[in-house]
Amino acid sequence: MSTFALEETLEADWVAVRPHAFHEREKQKFVFIVAWNEIESKFAITCHNRTAQRQRSGSREFRRTGAVGSGGPEQLSASCKTECSWAGLFSFQDLRAVHQQLSSVNSELEPCLPVLPEEPSGMWTVLFGIPELSEGEMDALCYQLQVYLGHCLDTCGWKILSQVLFTETDDPEEYYESLSELRQKGYEEVLQRARKLHQSFTGCHWKSMVELLELYQMEDDAYGSLAEATTELYQYLLQPFRDMRELAMLRRQQIKVQNQQY
Repeated sequence: MSTFALEETLEADWVAVRPHAFHEREKQKFVFIVAWNEIESKFAITCHNRTAQRQRSGSREFRRTGAVGSGGPEQLSASCKTECSWAGLFSFQDLRAVHQQLSSVNSELEPCLPVLPEEPSGMWTVLFGIPELSEGEMDALCYQLQVYLGHCLDTCGWKILSQVLFTETDDPEEYYESLSELRQKGYEEVLQRARKLHQSFTGCHWKSMVELLELYQMEDDAYGSLAEATTELYQYLLQPFRDMRELAMLRRQQIKVQNQQY
């Protein structure tokens, strides 16, 4: 088995994640509102994207007056397609599960969750019901949860928080990278480092013959690394064409065998 085929076999069960998969392209302002839902006996968490709401208001103003803002009509059109609000109902156990997931992303969040009453599960819920809190205690807890969610937003970012809270459905292609592109990028980075190292010896001045001999040796090593990196990248780029040629030869032999049988 060739080295290329061996690498393909080893990487068959792996996925490559983009280096900045959760990087947010532009900073947006989100506001959380937490309230207790008496009917469902759960917390109602609502999130508003104030930035998108302002852009949408500007888009309506643009259509009404025909005035173009600083973002231009294309940006205003894109803002109309952006969701502005999300909402969900969460029990005490749901919030603990959310906190556990977020803490696995950043351990700094572990001590930040407000103290929640212990919620009975199963048959105990029917017998004893949900823990009752006074109106003042519940308002204070809702405010603490708002502060907590804001801290989670600053710590983990909106992409991760929205996935955990509201199960946003993003395109998986935004997070994954092609393994072949990743491998090619790795070869190119090695080649770039070798080229910079080789160029660093240009213009060096040494005072003695011993230092000059050392320079020659270091330059030879750098040139060898450069040649090796160039060869590896060339062989990798050439491999798909070799596979196509091998497949064509195999197909040609199959056709010859079929013709001989007739």
